[in-house]
Amino acid sequence: MVPTILEYGPSGSAGDPVDWGYRCDKGPNTYRNFKECFSSQKNEVRKLYLDFIRFVYGHIEQEVARYLPSPSAWKRAKVEYLFSVPANWSHAVSRNLVDIAKQAMDNGVAHSVCQTTLPEPVAAAVFTLSDRDERRNLEVSVHPGPGHLQR
Repeated sequence: MVPTILEYGPSGSAGDPVDWGYRCDKGPNTYRNFKECFSSQKNEVRKLYLDFIRFVYGHIEQEVARYLPSPSAWKRAKVEYLFSVPANWSHAVSRNLVDIAKQAMDNGVAHSVCQTTLPEPVAAAVFTLSDRDERRNLEVSVHPGPGHLQR
């Protein structure tokens, strides 16, 4: 899991991000926990989401492309992007996430599917119940709830 963190240059979120996830510093132009603010539909939060998903998409493309037979195989691949969403998001907010994700990916994969699936608490429960180790132990996952937009 990659933390939802973006780091920007001196112009802040008005510019392009310089890094994402664990590699971010804790400087004045670092944004954390903006995921929980997405339903507010504020333009700044939408841009943060767009920038973050661009980083995620670039990382996925780079990693998957290493295992494909040719560089052009990625453009022909059928890729399914399935997003879990907070339980309190409306269908309209979830659709907005899909629209931003498609924009972030520039429709780079011709035959891709992008959709929201389960609410996060349900997705965490499904993962927990399916992730048993060889000793038949059960790992417990906790969804602690929403955070706040922080710089």
